Amino acid sequence: MKAKSHTVISDAEEESWVQGGSYRLRVNAFASEEKGESPVLVVVIHGDAPFNEPDHQYVFAAKVAANHRDVVAVGLLRPGYSDPEGNTSDGERGLAAGDS
Repeated sequence: MKAKSHTVISDAEEESWVQGGSYRLRVNAFASEEKGESPVLVVVIHGDAPFNEPDHQYVFAAKVAANHRDVVAVGLLRPGYSDPEGNTSDGERGLAAGDS
């Protein structure tokens, strides 16, 4: 997947969109303060959330990066879901049968 566009929020967080096949998905990436040439990639996705707008994948990814060396942690918003900031990933929302 390649980044479609991005805005740098700080040294530690980057809000981005990635293209995966025909879907454009929302991601927030966080990097450890100490990062080498080949950091470990951690991808965090949320579970089914039929009645809310998940953001805990971003919170957890931020904590992983803040508490570990040599990590890039990415919180991914699943297809069809919206986060509290109003970003919506392309696709049909899960409910156990969507584009998960």
